[in-house]
Amino acid sequence: MNILPLRVALAQVNVTVGDLEGNTRKILTSMQQAYAAGAHIVCLPELALTGYPPEDLLLKPGFVADNLRQLHYLVSESDHMPELTAVVGFVDRDHDIYNAAAVIEIRYRLSNVYSASKEQAKSEAELQTILKIDRDKVERLEIETPERTVKVAKQGAEWRIASPIEARADFGAVEGIIGR
Repeated sequence: MNILPLRVALAQVNVTVGDLEGNTRKILTSMQQAYAAGAHIVCLPELALTGYPPEDLLLKPGFVADNLRQLHYLVSESDHMPELTAVVGFVDRDHDIYNAAAVIEIRYRLSNVYSASKEQAKSEAELQTILKIDRDKVERLEIETPERTVKVAKQGAEWRIASPIEARADFGAVEGIIGR
């Protein structure tokens, strides 16, 4: 059995309480450094985006909203690091505000290919489907990145990696890619 390494980077960043833009730059730099070093996952500290402890700043609705905007910026910038998962501490809100961790990763789903991104469309209904995939008929997948190509084939009820190595594939991960 081939065991592939999983590289985890632990980023110690010296963030400043309340400096959302500065903290975002530091987080992004840590993500870029981890990606350049070949890490698969980079973990950042609790409340890295807001700085710790944000205390009274959390009483300002604008601060929490700005923190969420910076998080969305990090998500958009992660498009340039397709094989990196980042865990970033931030403040989220629902009915209340709370300490949270965002898991930022690039995932591609092949169940539908749209002619506009969700960010460009005003609603799901405005997305125009240009390719519909019947998931039950998918027998092979080929995923190509600038660094490598991975081929996966269905054999009976299980998925197998066909290239660059021969091994059993993670059934849930493959089914997730095709949009199950």
